[in-house]
This record gives sequence, structure tokens and C-alpha cells, in this order.
Amino acid sequence: MRPKEPLPSEPGVEGVTHRGAVRPKIADYELLRLVGQGTYGDVWLARGLTGIFRAIKIVWRNRFRDAQPFEREFRGLKEFAAISQNDPGQMALLHVGQDESAGFFYYVMELADDAETGATIDPAKYVPLTFKELRARRGRLPADKCLRLAVELARALAGLHGRGLIHRDIKPSNVIMVNGAPKLADVGLVASATEARSYVGTEGFVPPEGPGTAAADVFAFGHLLYELLTGFDRRDFPRLPAELRTLPDRRALLELNQIILRACESDRARRYPDGAALLKDLLALQAGRTPRRQGHSWVLRLGVGAAAAAILVFGIMLLAARRSARPTPSPAAQAPTDFAAAKSADKSIAVLPFENQSDDKDNTAFFSDGMHEDILTNLVNISELRVVSRTSVMQYRGTTKKIRQIASELGVAYILEGSVRRAGNQVRITGQLIRAATDEHLWARSYDRELTPKEVFAIQAALSTEIVGALQAAISPETKKLLERRPTENLAAYDLYLKSRASGRESDGTTRKAREKLLQDAVDLDPNFAEAWGELAAVHAAEVHFGVDTTPRRLAQADAAIARAVRLAPDSPEIIRLLGVYASDAYHDFPRAAAQFEKVIRLQPNNSDAICNLGEVQRRQGRWLESVGSLRKAAELDPGNTGFANNLASNLEAGRRWDDALAVRRRVVSLRPDRVKLQAGLVQLAFSATGSTREADDWLARLDPAQLESPRIISLRKYWAGMKGDYAEWNRLDGIQPYFDEDDTPHWDQATNAAMMLAAHGDMARARARLGNFPAELRSALELEPANRKLWTFLSLMEALLGQKEEAQRDARKAVELMPEALNANIGCWASRNLAIVYAWTDDKDRAISELTRLFRIPFFWDMNVHFLRADAAYFPLRGDPRFEALLKDPKNHAPLF
Repeated sequence: MRPKEPLPSEPGVEGVTHRGAVRPKIADYELLRLVGQGTYGDVWLARGLTGIFRAIKIVWRNRFRDAQPFEREFRGLKEFAAISQNDPGQMALLHVGQDESAGFFYYVMELADDAETGATIDPAKYVPLTFKELRARRGRLPADKCLRLAVELARALAGLHGRGLIHRDIKPSNVIMVNGAPKLADVGLVASATEARSYVGTEGFVPPEGPGTAAADVFAFGHLLYELLTGFDRRDFPRLPAELRTLPDRRALLELNQIILRACESDRARRYPDGAALLKDLLALQAGRTPRRQGHSWVLRLGVGAAAAAILVFGIMLLAARRSARPTPSPAAQAPTDFAAAKSADKSIAVLPFENQSDDKDNTAFFSDGMHEDILTNLVNISELRVVSRTSVMQYRGTTKKIRQIASELGVAYILEGSVRRAGNQVRITGQLIRAATDEHLWARSYDRELTPKEVFAIQAALSTEIVGALQAAISPETKKLLERRPTENLAAYDLYLKSRASGRESDGTTRKAREKLLQDAVDLDPNFAEAWGELAAVHAAEVHFGVDTTPRRLAQADAAIARAVRLAPDSPEIIRLLGVYASDAYHDFPRAAAQFEKVIRLQPNNSDAICNLGEVQRRQGRWLESVGSLRKAAELDPGNTGFANNLASNLEAGRRWDDALAVRRRVVSLRPDRVKLQAGLVQLAFSATGSTREADDWLARLDPAQLESPRIISLRKYWAGMKGDYAEWNRLDGIQPYFDEDDTPHWDQATNAAMMLAAHGDMARARARLGNFPAELRSALELEPANRKLWTFLSLMEALLGQKEEAQRDARKAVELMPEALNANIGCWASRNLAIVYAWTDDKDRAISELTRLFRIPFFWDMNVHFLRADAAYFPLRGDPRFEALLKDPKNHAPLF
């Protein structure tokens, strides 16, 4: 009997079987439990100093018959590490090391999801989610899901082959799921094509000619995909399920099987030659085109006698009919968006903003927008559908673009248009579904009903059900229950809820205050309105997260609101998501938050909000690579969402991947060229990447006189004058506009930054005068909010400028204690950076430089980079110190971190 391989493991071919395992010592990691064992190495679940769980593989020299293969594997591993970190389809190698005296090398890997709980890890119960475990738990997977997984893996395989590398042992136990995405694992077996001569492989996944070539990898890949699609063992190939005729995904299964048959050809000349050729056909199938057959015969072992023949004929006729009926591929398939995942598929749809046909448009716009968003929410509940989010489709309000062009830009096969007319106590809602490739109107419906919650929600459910039926997607009993649920019976409460959503979900304080009042009024009218309670909890939590109000009263309000929401609708995916937002923002309980987001993603695999939420939590946990993967996926699912793209760019900036970050931000600006904030973010990033203000200067030069004199632009001009060292211009603009109030940045925050500028230019008296009574105000506020790290941070900076060394350092350390990097890797490093600045201004340069040296080694976005430190007045006391100047000149401090 073959031993179970819960994590990537070595095939028993070239070494000596070893069943014992020694627990070695690895610097900075605690090895908790053995979770995988192969011929050459053991895989351990480990915990790092920051509390993050990783997988560590120990490869022992004494398990090899001689040193050559051991050294070859270690050499290849070191070369592959950088590749793995830059390819989202490869399991990332985070560190490679060797203990020659103990006789082993090791590598630290990102951890596979837990088979039961996803990203939430219980060391005692952890079971890694490999493809082998996935099939054991779920049997065969639906064809559309298999295709999505196959595309992601084939892209990774094509990347390997494109670099002249061979995997050598592709099999279900060597593919792991990380954050819901598949990754090729067991990277220790990866070798160059010239070094892949040794016989490595697993029975049933090795082609007749033997392993060690790109075509052999394809053969193994085909058998892996066969197991997922059919639920059978690879040794059963090419048998298909006997119940094929009744399977809802039979057409998609047969089409994908055509690719599998070619991948599994025993004749190498008729097989796909490499991962790139395989990926090409998979992408064509995903885009709605059936790849051309290559002349091989089909063999379907379905059972016995006439039953097998009947099903065979049925399958071939079905495919022939599908080919003859299929229209020319849509532009969406031919010209995908910038994010590769946003490709047209049979069950992809965009719901355009509903036209408001009411007479009183100003006072009813919120209602038509609410209908639009609720139908989107309903469709997201259907796991088979890919639904473009509201953010991406809102740009098409009032557009004159053709349906085909819109579908191409959004990467969808179907478009839903609709309208809403509200008059008195009556409402009319219409919808029409269009196949984008042919501009064919599949159906149109009109609903005239009394304006009551019961009727409104019934219309939404009916429209959603019609769409699902037209796209031939399945609705589970649980989903049907969600579609038919009425969130409230109170029309006035529903109106307030819709107005809250229409006011936007920006993070500024003004918007939050407006939303808080609308939502509170809604739940006052209907105390059983779960969605309103959930949104209200998120607003309260945001006040805590942004350091605006961290009082026990605010936390109690958040607690009460989320508890009420969960009690009223415990199974609602949106309430589960909001529970995660609450846990993250109000209490920094990131494991609990991640568990909620993972749960939503299992229910709604294409819920881009939940995927983005998960990415944000992973960033706060210091899981930067996983966070990049999640945020990239969210941006792919919702290509018009500038918030998702900006989040992704921030991660890339934190890792000092300058070119990648700039590419994302330039795309964001192209989507919304009218947004000053987005343009400002781009020129800021350009400065961080290059140290040049040219892009900022060019942008400001393009603005007309009226724009240049607007409060926001004056604020930006003052900022850039300071960064360029133009103190006279900064001083002039500061006299015109000492404070900018549109972003809700407190005056004490702005006064501290201005005081540093004044102090850096020798005007300490004016700097201290600028602080005024703000230190006393912050001390008073801290009596009410002693856990507000933002207040401690700015108080410490003020005290440093006032010459109060002991108080400044004490309070800066207090901010670090309240928000350590181990608790929040994203915000915690800001507290640490502030401590370094306080050290600098209190003439403790040794500590300041030591702290900055450490911070250069960890991801940190926005203003912790060499160009910023050279220009920012905050670091003025360190200028000229040889150690500080050496930090800024060291190439490692501007090189990529991941």
C-alpha cells in the first residue's frame, strides 16, 4: 500500500525509504508537527517568530545513495527560488538554507490551505488541501471548475517550460491550494531540461518514453486533470462516468476531455509538446471556442455493450451540434482586458446600470441604483456565474458604446439591461438579456407591481432566476432560499438602506457619518433588518480602524450591531462577510476575519469583495505573497474597480516591485482620468520608484488655472514643493492654505507635518508655535481613548519637536506596543517608523538608524523608501550622517523584497 502523501512528497524511485523523522532545528522557526513524508524529505508545519504558519521541507543527505543528486537538488532549488516568488502559479519558496553539519538542506514554503478551514490554521488538526485531498473529499469536480483550475496550472507549467525547466513529478499530491488558487508544488524536483535525466516520477503519471521532458510533464498533467474531471483513478483512463447522459455539465466535460485525450497520448508526437501549447487550447475552450481535434481517436469506456455505444454517439453528436451552432467568437474572447482572469465564458454576465425612468429622477435615483445592486448581489450567490461587480459596470451609465464593445471590455458573454420607473405606490422594472457575441436578445421581461418590499424583492428574485435559467446555471436549495428571502418588510427602512449604499463606501469621515445616520434610522424603523445592522457594524468598526473613535462606546455599538445581524441572518453570505470586516477592523482579529472571508468564497467563488477583504487581512498578517494573489484575483474579477487595483498596487509598492506597481496605477488612472486622488497616487509612486519629480511636475503643468487654485491641488502643490526642497514656495502656499479639510485629516496631524518642515529649515520657534494647543488636546483625548495608537503617535512627534525627549520616546514606544508589527504587519510598521523619527528628533541617532535599517528589510508602502527618506523633512536630523547616507545608497534597500 502506498503511504498517504498529504503534502508534496518524493516518489520512491531513487533513494532509500525512510519512515522515521528527526525534528531538526531551523533558525527563526518552531517545527510543530510532521505533515508529510517522502523518500528524500519530510514536510513540517512550522511557526515563525511573528506567529505566521509555514511549511518547511527538510531534505536529508543520508536518504540519497550518493551526493550528486542531493547537491543537484539543492543547486536547482536555489536557482528556482526567485522564479517561484514571481510566478503566482508556483508555490513560493520564501527561504532556502542548509545545515551541512546536520546533513540536510531545507526550504520554507507558503502554506497550503487547510482542507477544512481554509486559511485558518489549527496546528493540531491541520490537513493540507492538495488536489489529492480535494478529490478524496469531493469526488469529481464540475467541468467549469476543472477548466478554471487547469488554466491556472497550465499557465504555471508554461512558465516553467518557457524558462527551460521541467517539473518531473506532477501529480495530485504535488498541487496545493493556497488562498483558493492552485499552485505547483514540490519545487525541489524542478530541474533544467539538461539536468532532468534521472528517473523521477510516479507510476501512472509517467509516459511510455519516460520522464524528464516538457511533453512528459504534459502527460502527467493530463492524467491529473482526468482524475479531477471524472473522480476516477488515473489507471482508469480513459473511462468516463456511466451517468454522463444525466450530468448537467456533460457538454463541458466532453469538450475538456478532448484536451485531456491529447495531453494523455501515449505517442509523444501526437501529444501537446509543452505547457504553452496545452495552455493555448485551454484558453480557447475557456473563451468559448472548441480546440481543433488533432486526428486522434476517441475511446470512451462507459460500461458495456449498447449503453456505451449510445452514450458515445450522443456525446459526439452533442459536440457536433455545439460546433455548428456556435457563433463567431466574441470580441471579449479575442481581446481580453488587462487582467487575464477577466475572460469571456459561457456563464459570465455584466448587469449594466438600470435606467431611471421616474419623473422625479433626483429623488428616486437611489432606488434604481438599489435595484441594480440587489440583482447583482443575487447573481453573485450563483457559484457557477462570473458576475462583473457594480464598480466596474457603473462607468457605462448613459454610455453610447455598443453591447459587443462593452462585453469585450468587461470580458463577458452576456449583458443585462434594465430600467426602473417609480411613481407613487407603483413600480415598473424591466430587464432584457442579450448575448453579446450576436447582439441577440434572449428574452425581455416587464414587471408592474405595487411598491412594497414584498413585491420589489419578488421581482428581484424573478429576474435573477430568469437569468440563471437562460445561462443554464444550477440553483441549489440553499441559494434559492437566499434569493427568495426578503431582508425587510418596511419600505421606508429599505429606502434609507439604499440611500446609504448610494452615498458611497469611501473611507472618508464625512461619508461614514452620513451612512451611520441613514443606517441607524433604517434599523430604528425595522429592528429585524439584518443587512442594515451588518453595514452599521462595519461603519462603527471603520471608525475604530482609522483611529477616529476607539472608545468603549464605539466598540460596544459595533458589537451590538454585528451580533444582531448574525442572529437575524446567520447564513447570509453578506452578513458573514461583514462579520469578517468587523473582526478585522474593530478588533484586529485577523484569523477570525480570514475564516469568515474564506467561508464566503467557498459559497461564492467569484465574490470579489470577499476576495479583496481576504487579501487585506493577509497583508495585515504579513502574508504578502498570499495577499498579492488575492488582490490580483479580485482585480481580475472586477477590472473596473479602482479600489481593488490600488490595493494591489500598494502591495507591489510595499515589495518594491516598482515596474509592476506603476503598471497597475497607470491602468487605474486610465480608467478614471478625472480623479485627482488617483493621479496623485501615481505621481507619488513614480517618485518613490525613481526619485524624480518630473512626472508630478508634468501633471501639475497640465492643469488649468482654475484647477491649480482648488484647495486639493494647492495642498498637493505645497506637498511637492516641500519634497523638492523649495521652501520658499512651500511657505508661500502654506500662508494661503495652512489646512486642507476635504479629506478629514485632523488639523493636529497637518500641524505636526508643517512644524517638521519649519523646524527642518531652522525656524524652531515658528514650528513650536504651529503646534499651539494641540499637545494638550491630544492628552485630553487620550484620557477617553487610551488605546488610540494614532493619538499616541502624533503626541510623541509633537513632544519631540518641543524638546521633551523622555516623553516623546515613551509615547512613541506606547504606540508601537498598541500596534506591534506582529499584530498588524501593515500598520505596525508605521508605528515603528514613527519611533525612528522620534529618535532622530530627540538626538538618538544610533537608535533611529538601527530602526530604519531594520525597516528597510520588510515590506512597507508609501514613504519608507530611499528617495522619500532623502527628501522628507521628517528625517532632516539624520541628513549628513554617514550611516544614514549609506542606507540610502545601498542598492539592496531599493531592490524587490518579494
